[in-house]
Amino acid sequence: MFRRVPAMALGAALVVVGGCAEQSEDMGPAAAVSITWGEFDPIAVTVQAGQEVIWRNNPVSVQSVTAVAFRSGTIAPGATFTSTFTVPGTYRYTAADGTPVGTVIVVP
Repeated sequence: MFRRVPAMALGAALVVVGGCAEQSEDMGPAAAVSITWGEFDPIAVTVQAGQEVIWRNNPVSVQSVTAVAFRSGTIAPGATFTSTFTVPGTYRYTAADGTPVGTVIVVP
């Protein structure tokens, strides 16, 4: 059995749900980096401690992102890799061949 809900009540429910979603801590990546032929775009991103960075591989060959603090493994064309940064600091990373170089800056 279905109950009808007045449109006004439904609208109010959507506003409340929307408000909760905005305050959620899990809102997806704080920064996105595109891996293209021979470069990261942007080269540097800044996030707060606890936030994620996502890398998207845009070329037609497999790529990887490597740093002392993390390793993506193989990222297939069109695929992504996400890493959460919990400790403030500066993280330099490279592609598999050592170039290009990118930076993630994590602030408290």
